[in-house]
Amino acid sequence: MNITNSINILELINKTYEFKNKITELIEQIKKYRECRNEFNELIEQIKKNYELKNKINKLQINNHTSHKESSNTINYSKSVIYKIEHIEKPELLYVGSTIDFNKRKRMHKSNYKNKNGKQFNIKLYQMIRYNGNWESFKMTIIKKYPCSNKTELLIEEEKYRQNLQATLNSHKAYITNECFKENAKQYYKNNKENIQNYQKLYRQTNKEQLKKNKEDNKEYIKEQNKNII
Repeated sequence: MNITNSINILELINKTYEFKNKITELIEQIKKYRECRNEFNELIEQIKKNYELKNKINKLQINNHTSHKESSNTINYSKSVIYKIEHIEKPELLYVGSTIDFNKRKRMHKSNYKNKNGKQFNIKLYQMIRYNGNWESFKMTIIKKYPCSNKTELLIEEEKYRQNLQATLNSHKAYITNECFKENAKQYYKNNKENIQNYQKLYRQTNKEQLKKNKEDNKEYIKEQNKNII
């Protein structure tokens, strides 16, 4: 074997090693890409869940206001009361509620807290009742008689007492004002701003043609709206 051939073989070996190193680097990059892709997919799923939750909250608010209007025409609120459920020895375990039929609501609570097949079996109130001596360790009493015109008025009054008495067993507010709901929406956006913006960016990228078509179809309307802004 002459010197020229030896040099060629050495160059080939060096190139082979270089190629091998590049392949190794490429494999590492692919691994990182897959990890990033998986993280991105998880992020998108989380953003979707957040949007679904937000939509459910919006629908719930609309349904609540609608049901309040409908029910006010058919239900008699003249015997409404604000009541509390309180632990006999631990007054800090307190729940505030409202009803148009106190005795019926009391029977419902006594039944629900121990009904394993019921939808409300695991709500905070019933869990705490079971963990702290069952119904016998609690008392349910009327705080105030509150004749009113509709469910909205009743819930607003209930919320006042829930806050004033610092009830610890209520799972949520009895009533949320529009101002409070808007503030919650602002806070939600602030807490999830980056995720929301990423989702919006991805949506624009994946629906580019449809968005373009919508813009074209509504060109005149958009033009009128821009005039109003000016």
